[in-house]
Amino acid sequence: MEEKGAEFVKKRMVCFLAIMLISLSACGKEKEKQEKVVPTTSQEAEVVTFQGKEIKEIQLTSTKTKGTKVLKKAKDMKQLVSALEQVGLEENGDEPKTLSLDEAAKSAIHYNMSIDYGDGSIGKYFVWVEDDGEIVIGHKDTPEKERVEFYDLKEASKKVAETFKIE
Repeated sequence: MEEKGAEFVKKRMVCFLAIMLISLSACGKEKEKQEKVVPTTSQEAEVVTFQGKEIKEIQLTSTKTKGTKVLKKAKDMKQLVSALEQVGLEENGDEPKTLSLDEAAKSAIHYNMSIDYGDGSIGKYFVWVEDDGEIVIGHKDTPEKERVEFYDLKEASKKVAETFKIE
């Protein structure tokens, strides 16, 4: 009778261990599943591109107050880039518009804007905010250039006006 009792205890112990191993194994697989969860759109960083390049940040420096504002949020960068893309430059298939960068135009510049791209390159721009609130952004690829291609944001100016307010 004692042998049957000992054998019964052994069977129960083996069953208990088997159940524990199966449970631990299932927990391990559940943990693997949790670690492989793909982040949702709200969690992953949204990539903003301009002219085919990924943007890291946009920096605005006021020529009047010398204050600087850095746009790093995808929403803010996308709003400005969308406005630029709506009016386009030659790269976007539009006819390039140029303006003379004479002394009067240089003294009227409100902001220097730089777009830092993920590949390490930097796009340099000048920003004029007209009295009526219209925003004009000139692209200057070389320092000695006397004429610059520009984006006249027109209707989009109202949408991005907040972007150009530096405290």
